[in-house]
Amino acid sequence: MNNNTQGATILNYCLGLLDMTSKTEFEKQLQADNTLMAEVRAMQERLSPYITPEIKTPAPSLRDKTWALIDNVHREKNMDMSNLPLLNKYTDCTAWDKVAKQLLPKKLDKTRPYMKVLTANERVTQILIATSDDFPEEEHDDLLESFIILEGECECHIGGQTVRVKAGGYLEIPLHTDHDVRIVSDGIIGILQRINLTNDAEALSCQKG
Repeated sequence: MNNNTQGATILNYCLGLLDMTSKTEFEKQLQADNTLMAEVRAMQERLSPYITPEIKTPAPSLRDKTWALIDNVHREKNMDMSNLPLLNKYTDCTAWDKVAKQLLPKKLDKTRPYMKVLTANERVTQILIATSDDFPEEEHDDLLESFIILEGECECHIGGQTVRVKAGGYLEIPLHTDHDVRIVSDGIIGILQRINLTNDAEALSCQKG
């Protein structure tokens, strides 16, 4: 092995680029050749400033957000009506569908709007809705509104865009934006959530995870 080839092999070994066969053969040479081992160690020292990642402690806000999301997932797996999880982009609609089926009337007439408040406190409001009526245009400055569709389909007009949401879908409405909802099926069943941003920090961290 000439010097150029040996140098390239040492570099590739230190970078973890050798295939398994070449790596095994090279390590056998290392065990028998102290000079070669010294060259490998020298190469590792030269490379260390470039390949050693800088470890940073996560910001407290990121840590809190992560734990809030984990807690929310746990609550979603163990649906407790006194401590329901928040809706967010990771929401399991199947879990919410089971809750809805326990609460909806056995003979549901979507032409007559049905609403049941699930959560109501100073921070969060969650409402189970079954209806065929459209929702008129509105805008929120301090309420972060989102919803999931469990059954049916709707179109939400947000500013100048139209978003269609089908069963299993989630949508968050931007603040300070005109929006309305038009039902495009024979009716929908869904969960509407509003987070009061003037009173909330914890819920918002999970919502935006």
